[in-house]
Amino acid sequence: MRAKAPVAKKAHLTEEDDESGEEDALEDFVQSDAESNSDEENDSEKESGDDDSSDDDNTENKSSKAAPLENPFFGDPDESGGDDDNSEGDDGSVEESVDSDDELLVNDKDLDESIEKSMKVKLGKRRKTDVVGEDSDSDDWDDSDSDDNDPKENAEQAEPEEKNDEEIDKDEEFLKAFREARDKRIRQCPPDIKLKSDPSDISFHPEENILCVANMCGEISFFRYANEENKIERKIKLHSKGIRCVDYSLDGTKIISGGKDKLVKLLDVETGKVLEDLNWKHPSSLYSVCTMDQGVATGDEDGMVKIWDYRKKNHVLKSKRFDEFVSSFYLSEDQNRLMASSGEGTIQSWDLRMNKAEIQSEAYDSELNAVVGIKEDQKMAVASSDGWIYLFGDGEYGYHSDEYRGHPGSINAMIAVTDTVVITGCEDGVLRAVNLYPHRFVGTVGHHQCAMPVEKIEASGGQGNLIASLSHDSKVKFWDIGYFEDMVYKKTVKPFIDKSKHSRPTKNVVAKEREHQLQSSNRQNRADFFKGFED
Repeated sequence: MRAKAPVAKKAHLTEEDDESGEEDALEDFVQSDAESNSDEENDSEKESGDDDSSDDDNTENKSSKAAPLENPFFGDPDESGGDDDNSEGDDGSVEESVDSDDELLVNDKDLDESIEKSMKVKLGKRRKTDVVGEDSDSDDWDDSDSDDNDPKENAEQAEPEEKNDEEIDKDEEFLKAFREARDKRIRQCPPDIKLKSDPSDISFHPEENILCVANMCGEISFFRYANEENKIERKIKLHSKGIRCVDYSLDGTKIISGGKDKLVKLLDVETGKVLEDLNWKHPSSLYSVCTMDQGVATGDEDGMVKIWDYRKKNHVLKSKRFDEFVSSFYLSEDQNRLMASSGEGTIQSWDLRMNKAEIQSEAYDSELNAVVGIKEDQKMAVASSDGWIYLFGDGEYGYHSDEYRGHPGSINAMIAVTDTVVITGCEDGVLRAVNLYPHRFVGTVGHHQCAMPVEKIEASGGQGNLIASLSHDSKVKFWDIGYFEDMVYKKTVKPFIDKSKHSRPTKNVVAKEREHQLQSSNRQNRADFFKGFED
């Protein structure tokens, strides 16, 4: 019986082995692979160089087996008893050789896993030392890794980092300036008031920061406004149908409202109760209202005008001078005169001392929607639905003395902010400032969303530099116009008027952008876009 070839001893790496030993073993294994590769290359060169060798030699070379590779982990193959013992056709020896091959494969896997573990440990140590810095211990590192902590190389690497820091500082300064420009500016006026129901009219309290808003559901809401936020204080149901007009009394203690139910109601602001003793009615639905010292003037959609006294239950004046709706009122207290404009295209004046109607103008081709006093009430400015502003002299209300064109559409509302400057609310949703003496457009005060028509404009009583506008977008917008006091009125671009038969929305939008934008507008002029940048 032949003795079985001894199996090569297994060399396992345990966790207790030092990392230095694993690395030395790995280097020896790599060197052995390199030597085996060089031997194979020499053998191939010899086979190619021996072209005259005999067939016997070739057969012998083919039959002879290649010398096994030396592997430091599995011992020297010469010590195992030679190739003759392993090459014989004994069943036991063949089975043992197969088993030994399986064991070699298993050992290779174990080796790879142990190497990966050791490399992970070393990488973890390197990361810790990078965080700790110079105070970290370097005893655990090999000589090959000590080059990474060379002070010369660290100094060379520190120089570009200092340059990067300078560049970062510059970038931070730029980003800081950009953020400051992008951040929301301090509000100069209260935020918008978004309403659920369709609003119809607004009125400011003469002293406090309270805004009254009427809607088409017959309700009145009271908002306390501020630059930070707006708060609703209460909501009162006054009319069974929609409210068309609302206004505060001159002392701020009463609210006068007129609705589609043909009633004029007087509300006590402190108690929140309606005075039931009054029987103020119109033959048609109410359309406009104007408060006076001891009473109120109201107009309906059929042209009827009535003047009421707070101390009496019935009206003190009844005048039917229009065939269409009464669009607006203007009270000149110094002259004791009441002015009204109508949808039929005429204006009418009443003498309050004599309690009678005075002069009515000629009929114009378009509706007259608003009337205001300028030049200390020596002139009357009347806005029309064709975009014109007509100017009337004092007591000369039969026909206009001057006219101002230029608006692209109907002027639905207008108020006077200075002695010669008025703000108009137009059909295209834009609020424009117009200087009447001399005639020129000052600029755009603001815009409403989606170019919804502006219906009402009101000036605040508590803050003289604040106005509010109401549009079909169900929003009340506030605008700070304090800059008009110190403003130098320069000639600016007039609004574009599209006279073509076919609509050109693109051209109209470009033309609106050419209009001069004032400080209250949320849009910016082209010339001011790069203002402040230095070359």
